[in-house]
Amino acid sequence: MISMLRANLDGAILIANESDDARFYESRCTNDDSYVVPAYSYALQVLHAVEARGIKGVVATVNRDVTPRRANVFRPGVGDIASMLVASESCAPVLGEIAGRSWINAADRLGKPPREQAAHVTRVIGAIRNIFIAHGKSAPDTKAMLERIVNWNLFEVDWDVVSDLAEEFCLSAEKVKSLRVQFRERDDLRSDLLRCDGADVIETLALATQRFRPRGIQPSKSVDGNYILSMLHVAFDIREFESDEMFWRIRLWEVENGYVLLRDWRDLDPLGVLWDQRYWEKDLLSLMRLAKDNQKSIVVFKADLDNFKAVNTALGHSGGDDAIRLYCQVLKATMGGFANVYRRGGDETLAICIGLDAVSARDLAERFRQAVETKFKHFAAEKAMSEHPTASVGIVVAPPGEAVEMIKKTLDETQQRAKDEGKNRVVVADLFPRRNAK
Repeated sequence: MISMLRANLDGAILIANESDDARFYESRCTNDDSYVVPAYSYALQVLHAVEARGIKGVVATVNRDVTPRRANVFRPGVGDIASMLVASESCAPVLGEIAGRSWINAADRLGKPPREQAAHVTRVIGAIRNIFIAHGKSAPDTKAMLERIVNWNLFEVDWDVVSDLAEEFCLSAEKVKSLRVQFRERDDLRSDLLRCDGADVIETLALATQRFRPRGIQPSKSVDGNYILSMLHVAFDIREFESDEMFWRIRLWEVENGYVLLRDWRDLDPLGVLWDQRYWEKDLLSLMRLAKDNQKSIVVFKADLDNFKAVNTALGHSGGDDAIRLYCQVLKATMGGFANVYRRGGDETLAICIGLDAVSARDLAERFRQAVETKFKHFAAEKAMSEHPTASVGIVVAPPGEAVEMIKKTLDETQQRAKDEGKNRVVVADLFPRRNAK
């Protein structure tokens, strides 16, 4: 099936390990040229078979960590899509809409914020279920465990009940005591979500709307897990996906392999060519983290047009906009397949990527500089201008872990050097200490 899909698709094929995850990717993330294949619990096996046949442009998503980490296998930073939805900024408003603000406030005043408490309780139950499995026994499902060992008056695990059921749960008295100490305090939400299944957390939240009455407050609605999950899918702001490391790992895979998987939901600059300037600093931090995780360089390019004032003088601001639009199109055409590209304002542009060395970065920038020079020779001839704009480019190539302020400062200095040394040139600052020492 995937062989046939590959023959007809320009974009990537994503094999999703969970059906709910496949729905999320298909409806919210992937572009029209890509395809999502649900493969319940066997995405990695399918990917291995596809790779053995030499089929390119295929990736897989899983809902737990994969060791060793592979470039074309992704998972959300919090473990799974359901966990990402629970951790999202949209979750609290969704719960408020379902259960009512009074129920939420009452739970908060008791120190039982529903999301955090649900993740904590689910994690405890998951730990007990794992003990069943370790003893070769079939563990009760999460809902059955929630029914049996949670004190819904307090919305917490009833350890006295766990002690009474210790033998059935394959637990010694010492193990019950150890678990009780281990889970005495609630961890932060992200830590708990990483250690349990997000779908189980949503099931716990659903049961809380049916059973938990903080300070006697009834929720506005009592719902099931599917209802909460559906509302979270609808409410999730796709731009939050950008804050998850998975987004950047996919972007890196796209750049390195030449296949597009994600659709572009971002705002473009006012001329409609490059990403708007609001993204670049946040993206720089995200890409620096990714570079550090992968022990790769972080590379930042800064460029603007030389002699641009002459364009505005000769053609006016409308002609100036045409020139900047052409310049941005050249940047996107030459560097967009390798880097994330932004218009910072006026004719100033930026590009960020990871993994290039100084020589490769210079070569890429030189292709851009030469393309600008060629395009604007034609532009000037068509507009009967006596001189044409060129581009001055500064580049910083930094090791993983370099300070962001150092990168920004060096980038400004390097691009200014390109101006001061005669314009229409590329200047590189290589911050790798070993390479600089040679």
